[in-house]
Amino acid sequence: MEDSTISNVPQTPETIDNSNQSVNSIVNQNVLDPIGYHAHTGTDGSPQVAYGDLLNKPTIPAIPVPIASGGTGQITATLGFDALAPTTTRGDLIARGASSNGRLAIGGANTVIHGGTDPAYSAVVEADITLADNTTNNVSTSKHGFVPKAPSDATKFLNGANPPAFTVPSLTITGPKISYNTWNMSTASGTLTTAHGFGSTPHWIKVHAYTALQNNSAGGISTGVYDGTNNNCIDVAINNGNGSAYQGAGYVVDLEETSSNLQRATATFDATNIVLTFTKSGTPAARDIQIMFESY
Repeated sequence: MEDSTISNVPQTPETIDNSNQSVNSIVNQNVLDPIGYHAHTGTDGSPQVAYGDLLNKPTIPAIPVPIASGGTGQITATLGFDALAPTTTRGDLIARGASSNGRLAIGGANTVIHGGTDPAYSAVVEADITLADNTTNNVSTSKHGFVPKAPSDATKFLNGANPPAFTVPSLTITGPKISYNTWNMSTASGTLTTAHGFGSTPHWIKVHAYTALQNNSAGGISTGVYDGTNNNCIDVAINNGNGSAYQGAGYVVDLEETSSNLQRATATFDATNIVLTFTKSGTPAARDIQIMFESY
């Protein structure tokens, strides 16, 4: 291919159309744009024009293609995308419809996108959540976890109503329950069982034990407490008109005629009975011991 630069470039550019005649006219008449055209002969012998210099080719400005012609009408990617996007408001999303993309307007407060044929915003309802009956990983004193299923029981704190009613069960305070029995100062060591009537195992009991005066000279009064672990009492021994008070640690009953003639007892209880275990020392005179129990 043979090139030749045409000189004598006119200062006013000529209009160039797409016809070979115009190109021939330019080549023959040496009419060139001030930027500089190169005229050369093609392989078929026809005259051709090249726009600009290979070493100094001018920048051709971008020409936006309208949206109606399949373009964006813009000159940057961001502006082009915004021009085509169907969104109009902050928070809008683009969602595919039946045949094309469209605008999914932002939902209201406390709503989420729900699926289906077409996505849409709506509030979360119970039907959206799987509320299976979890039987493992319940909350405990050693870990966080699931709240156990509420019982269908109106007496429970969480009674299972929907919504749950926080019902505090009524409290029934039982006690004291009073019961009586007798023993004899002369009876051999043994046990005395008395129903307390408390309805359950007491927390603690109080035991009052009194004896009558023997010939107006000897008798005793004892009051003791058993708390499920410890037996303790206080007693008064009367002998020949004289009285002495004692603390009976380890006993719930301590009745003395003399320091060697006496009856002592310890207590236990369960959900039904109080059991006194008596230990006789010496030969105390025969007379009744009247006993009253208070169960708490």
